[in-house]
Amino acid sequence: MWYCEAERLGMKKCTLLGYILRSTAPLVLVATVITLLYAPLFMIMEAIRGRFEWEMSVLFLCPLFFAATYMLMPVVSSMLLKRREFEFDYETRIASWIDKSGEQRTYSE
Repeated sequence: MWYCEAERLGMKKCTLLGYILRSTAPLVLVATVITLLYAPLFMIMEAIRGRFEWEMSVLFLCPLFFAATYMLMPVVSSMLLKRREFEFDYETRIASWIDKSGEQRTYSE
């Protein structure tokens, strides 16, 4: 995820939405795995109970939706960071960006 706390906190100060997207992406991945495992089990259980309907096959779209969302979240986050010209120097551990007023901002540990 992040190289160090300075990168994480710098990203948070640069763009909160980008930080939230990057932070919650692993949760969406967990939801993807859970629905990927749960959907077939649910349909098998409903078939055993005799209540299976073909409309339930739409449940297979849930993991695909979550997977697509998981892949898009870091891309959108990167686009937001690029708009603010966010940069992180790994040697000095300094995050820099340009804020809304056009001023150069930095954050370091």
